[in-house]
Amino acid sequence: MRVLITLLLLVFLNTGCVSSPLKQAVDEFDAYHQVGQVINDFVIIGEKRIPIPTGNWVVLTKKTGYVDKNRGAIGGVILVEISGNAVTQMVLIKARLSEQVSAKGMKEDKHFNRADLHYVEKFSTDAFNRDYIGVHTAKLDASSLMKNGIWKDALLRLASEHNIRPPRRALSATFLVTKNYDFIQAQYIWNPDTDPRKQTGINWKDPDWEYPLFDADQKFYANKIVAWAKGWHPLIKKAIHRIGDSSSATGSTRVPGGSNSVELKLLKLKNLFDKGLITEQEYKEQKAMILAADLR
Repeated sequence: MRVLITLLLLVFLNTGCVSSPLKQAVDEFDAYHQVGQVINDFVIIGEKRIPIPTGNWVVLTKKTGYVDKNRGAIGGVILVEISGNAVTQMVLIKARLSEQVSAKGMKEDKHFNRADLHYVEKFSTDAFNRDYIGVHTAKLDASSLMKNGIWKDALLRLASEHNIRPPRRALSATFLVTKNYDFIQAQYIWNPDTDPRKQTGINWKDPDWEYPLFDADQKFYANKIVAWAKGWHPLIKKAIHRIGDSSSATGSTRVPGGSNSVELKLLKLKNLFDKGLITEQEYKEQKAMILAADLR
């Protein structure tokens, strides 16, 4: 009888028991991210605040999953910005909800080893401290989405229910940062039809809209995305190096690079200027105000 009880207990521990802190992390993620919710500043996954560019972002879909025999969990969310019946920007963010894992760090992602990379930089390749940036063409047609269920289902639903379609081809900036057993993977995608950084003469629908077949105008546009990615990179790194705020009455976590950081404000201001939404004079005035406020 004692042996039977022991066997049943082992089965329960290996299959049905999810630790309380881990379950709490998943529940908090599910409660925070609601489909249809509008987000403006950052996405919260676990203790990390992951920044998003300026815009009115809508949560298109979300997903959580337990990994490593229930000793860890990952949260993922897809955000879209919509204008009329077009998707202007998209963001796919995945991150670990809990560090209760025993496996090695996040595996090297396919985004950084593909043949059509316009730009890639690997700052650290250590298994527990990866730090990558990659810029490449994002193919968002049905055939390209077949292997990615969360992308495919969300985008097909958007098209069928609301007649809103993403671009067939776009440019993507992808980041992967790991710290010990924690990680953030963030992919930012822009629609060339609506992105003011694109040269007006580019026909991005041509089959050659893929590096290394870019012409001079296409490379010029892609290099603007690279410049943005390099400027955004420090914010992704800061998001994973979180700092507990001991002065907080609620015990919440303060994250450098969050919605109130100088770096994020300046990057979002530069984003507005690059998109032509503010003049150069307005950009300089607002930049001076942000820097002056930080010195007080």
